[in-house]
Amino acid sequence: MKRTLLLIFVLFGFPWVLCSQSISWKQLSGPHGGYINTMVVDEVGNLYASSTHDNKGPYKSTDGGVTWVSIKNGTIPYEYSGLYCPINISTNGSLFLAIGSDGFPSNTYVYRSTDGGNNWTISFIEPSVYIFCISSDQTGNIYLGTSAGIYKSSDDGNNWAKYGAYILYVEGLAFNANGHVFVSKSEAIYRSTDDGASWIRLPELIGIKTLAIKNDGTIFAGGETPDGGIWRSTDNGDSWKYVSPKNTKVKKGSTAFIDSNGDIYFPTYGEGVLKSTDNGDNWTKVNNGLSNNYIFVVTKSTTGNFFAASEHAIYKSIDGCASWFSVGRNICKIQTLAINKNNDIFTVEKGKAISRSTDGGLSWQMVYTYDWPEKVLNLAISKSTGSIFAGCTPWASGLVIKSTDNGNSWSRCDEGFPHDPEFEDDTVNAIAINSSGHVFAFGYSSWAPIDFMSIDDGNTWAHIRGPKGVTGIAFNSTMDIFVSTREYGIWRRLQGETNWTNLTSGNYYSIYVGSNDYIYSSKKRSTDNGNTWTIMTIDGNNIASYTENSLGHLFCGSKNQ
Repeated sequence: MKRTLLLIFVLFGFPWVLCSQSISWKQLSGPHGGYINTMVVDEVGNLYASSTHDNKGPYKSTDGGVTWVSIKNGTIPYEYSGLYCPINISTNGSLFLAIGSDGFPSNTYVYRSTDGGNNWTISFIEPSVYIFCISSDQTGNIYLGTSAGIYKSSDDGNNWAKYGAYILYVEGLAFNANGHVFVSKSEAIYRSTDDGASWIRLPELIGIKTLAIKNDGTIFAGGETPDGGIWRSTDNGDSWKYVSPKNTKVKKGSTAFIDSNGDIYFPTYGEGVLKSTDNGDNWTKVNNGLSNNYIFVVTKSTTGNFFAASEHAIYKSIDGCASWFSVGRNICKIQTLAINKNNDIFTVEKGKAISRSTDGGLSWQMVYTYDWPEKVLNLAISKSTGSIFAGCTPWASGLVIKSTDNGNSWSRCDEGFPHDPEFEDDTVNAIAINSSGHVFAFGYSSWAPIDFMSIDDGNTWAHIRGPKGVTGIAFNSTMDIFVSTREYGIWRRLQGETNWTNLTSGNYYSIYVGSNDYIYSSKKRSTDNGNTWTIMTIDGNNIASYTENSLGHLFCGSKNQ
């Protein structure tokens, strides 16, 4: 399974620069993304994050999350290792990373780095084992919670041995000041007071996914099923009290943070970050600025800044979680770029969100999020009305959704389109708006082809005819229509005509016409209305989209594999 790295490039200059044969590109910051399962901070403030949804990680940041670099050096070339790719730091400062070779690994590895991720060596290898967590006790011993039980190392990962009595599928591990060990499993929490020699099943709880223990011995447990929630024990696990809002979900592998003053920050799946300042009696959502509330990790750096990792991004707070902003890695799969008359940049990131930047790409905000099986495939902005149109699958809000307030809110806009919500393949693959404000939407339905035009800002639609498999639409200054297709090449329909002319063969993700009527698709460019094409030199593979701002800066989004 291939994973992708986002590259957004920008061509600086004015419109006449686009006519030059020399094209220079600069990568922007963001939009940020990635499915981040675990994140830790070392004693000097470096951040480390692991992700299972691309094969470039793990990642490291030395500047408070502003920039991230891959530190995969020496680790195996894994593609996808399920939902668990834990990373942690020992008391000696060694970095440990657990990965599998694929979704059902023949071998699972724990790699160790003693130099901040510059070099890695194999510390642990075991066939057909899932590693759910990496933990350490107060004396510096390191533990692996796995599907085959617990493994322990007392020499910073040089040697490993099975730990304690037989216990399987250990999803969470925690230790109190007395050396008692607590294990969370799907069916119960277990406690050992004799260094793992025996285990006692604690009462009441099932579906617990993570554990956190305060210095005073208070235990907090986060669960996913049946009702989820956060539970608290003040008597070493003998009894428990439900303390969080009802139906709060905490996913497997999640990591809570307990501050030195006893404040608790719990990541939840759907409710964002919950904070308690009174030992869990009351909880407050601290989600201002979070564009996605599916959080896996909350941690704090040595400089006092908080970080939260989610399935869509990494967030940073510099004001004690009062507000958050996106930082992290540029690994989104950008499908579409569009810029409005105020030079706000909008992107569609596959499987994640519509994002907006109001400062030229320096920072980003998700303005519409979605998850499988919902899909948003593309968007276009009307220059006359400012309305934003997005083409979708019927699993989303509709085959076409529309925003009239710069992306802050969205509504359905596909009256008369043929589609059946039971069919995932029904899609609007391409949407575009010409200089007269006419909106064109092309796609596929299980009932009939989708090729529609609206002359009233999407309020009503009329059926037209177009080529098969359309992936992109663009118009030149004389209102000629150009479309890119999947497998059928690029096509052109001249203004005033009804017939289409095939210009190229092959597979194309999108098409764009610049202010000078140059046509861009994939890495190809035409300067003569599509009659001939030349190949441009651009880093990255599978150029998926282009757009241009009012200054003549040309942007392209790439799926770099």
